[in-house]
Amino acid sequence: HTEIARRSTGRPAEWYLAHTGLGERSAAYKEEMIRLCEQAARAALAGAGVPAEAVGLIISTSCTGLMIPSVEAYLMNRMPFRPETRRQPLTALGCAPGAAAIGQATTFLQANPHSAALIVSAELASLTAQVRDLSMANLVAVALFGDGAAATVAVGARYEGAAPAAGRPAADAPGRLPARVLERLEAAGIEHA
Repeated sequence: HTEIARRSTGRPAEWYLAHTGLGERSAAYKEEMIRLCEQAARAALAGAGVPAEAVGLIISTSCTGLMIPSVEAYLMNRMPFRPETRRQPLTALGCAPGAAAIGQATTFLQANPHSAALIVSAELASLTAQVRDLSMANLVAVALFGDGAAATVAVGARYEGAAPAAGRPAADAPGRLPARVLERLEAAGIEHA
């Protein structure tokens, strides 16, 4: 019993029974990744009071699928990022891409202290479920994981962008990650300088 009251999936349950092929699942992955990541990116930027034009680096993470080009290429065309904004997809890292993304954003912001970095992460675990596989490993994975996306914004030490929205700081102190990210890292036993 997982005690999970609600699980989000990119498609209705019936869709997974009718669409079992890799091609269909890959097309759904691309469509949902773009939709969820754009939604998360817009919300994070608005919440931090940072305009897309201030972002110098977009990092995307996912380990439940693959798309080429990666999702941040699509975000570049759907949101008003500058043409020179760098893109960095992090894939095939299992459960570790969030920590890697934070490290990459920190390194970028140390070198570009007037800039901002956007980290977008999405997982579409429902698309990896094998509906005819009744093995314990598959059932546990289906019971534990759902679909979703999240994003966060970090700013450099000399960032002088828009005022944070709704009284929430874009970061605790110049050049640092938002408090909610640091608290989660500390809870996981990860230290961030």
